[in-house]
Amino acid sequence: MPTQPKNSKTSQNLTTNLAETTNSEEIDLVEKSLRANGCWETHLNLSECVADKRDWRACQSEVKLLQDCMKKANEKRNLKK
Repeated sequence: MPTQPKNSKTSQNLTTNLAETTNSEEIDLVEKSLRANGCWETHLNLSECVADKRDWRACQSEVKLLQDCMKKANEKRNLKK
């Protein structure tokens, strides 16, 4: 059975920390985008529903509201071009 290097746990922790940093940066970009287009509150309502019901399919009205908000934001952005 092969043995792992002594620092494999450290390497694993670094990889995990890097993944967490990347994920938090991605989340920050998503939050920034949602706030900029005015859909942040709608997103929070959907997130709360999913957390409460533990199934996004049970939150279809919230999904639709976010979808509509994003569509309006995209249309507004496209008009500015």
